[in-house]
Amino acid sequence: MRAILLTAAIASLVSGAISGFVVAFVVDGDDGELAARIDELAPQVADLRAAAEVDEPTVTSAAQRALPGIVAVRVELATQINGNGQRVERSAVATGLVLDEAGFIITNEHVITEALSITVRLQSGEERSAELVGHDQPFNDLAVLRIEPGGLTPATFGSSADLVQGQPVVAVGSPLGSRRVTVTAGVVSHPDTSFPRDGYIQEHLIQTDAPINEGSSGGALINLDGEIVGITTTVVRWTSDGDVIIEGVGFALQTDAVLPIARTIMEDGFFPRPTFGEVDVRSLDKFTAEQIGLSINRGAFLLEITRGGSFALAGLRPGDVVRSIDGITIDLETPYLNVLARLTPLVAVEVIYHREGEDFSVDVAPELRLQ
Repeated sequence: MRAILLTAAIASLVSGAISGFVVAFVVDGDDGELAARIDELAPQVADLRAAAEVDEPTVTSAAQRALPGIVAVRVELATQINGNGQRVERSAVATGLVLDEAGFIITNEHVITEALSITVRLQSGEERSAELVGHDQPFNDLAVLRIEPGGLTPATFGSSADLVQGQPVVAVGSPLGSRRVTVTAGVVSHPDTSFPRDGYIQEHLIQTDAPINEGSSGGALINLDGEIVGITTTVVRWTSDGDVIIEGVGFALQTDAVLPIARTIMEDGFFPRPTFGEVDVRSLDKFTAEQIGLSINRGAFLLEITRGGSFALAGLRPGDVVRSIDGITIDLETPYLNVLARLTPLVAVEVIYHREGEDFSVDVAPELRLQ
């Protein structure tokens, strides 16, 4: 009888939350001992009930958790004259992530680089004007905006270091010119990769097959817990040799890599980067070297440098080839900008450059780039 009573008591605690779980104990003694045993088991039963009531994460639950911190970004661009001599109004749509309640927003730099005005649309439909605080180009396609504070829900960020290949992820963005964010889903194709862009090997990228379309730049790549683990930045579509179409290759900036940069820009208006002045380079390969008439085929050919910049003051000039900086060889796998990104502002390094068939060495301290 007491065993039946104990079974019934525990069953009432569980309240049917765990289907098919049968509890049965035999207890000798009086009713006081029975009550004590029930009290002893109550915390364990409560844990079982809580575990049973936890829903498995889904794309829906992840998106609903992340959406309040994601905004649409509209950019007005300068008008252009088309082939018929008509003036054409231009605009672009991107996506942004709310950094904090003070009104700071993360997005991609490439979508606002020529902006005449920037407008942010919140999930409520309210629109607010935005101003550019700072960016991290050409090292990261990252910009920080600011809007008027009030009524903002900061995005929830997670660690990109926890991602594994094949893990489900959700992309949230504003594709096809829409001012409202939409959701797509896929997996992590690779959690830590790189991809060349504009003379730079962009590192610390998450590759995903979740559809990322025009307008989703600066959007969120989230895990099934609703945490933002990446900032969507680009998608690759091309036809390879043999007319094989390549699709399902998108990239997002890892949050672990770019969030510290974004927060520094938020606080200081810039992220400290080294520079040798405005430098326009062309990476050398065998074909390019033959065209220019050079005897070497690796390095950064200086097309143009700023007068008064660190390179110019050290005696370098256009037509020189920078072969290495601080002992790091410059080549197609490690372009000039990737080497520059590893340097510390104001700390002198050895620069080896090539001119008229000879190599020269000079110590040069990169300046501090404020913007």
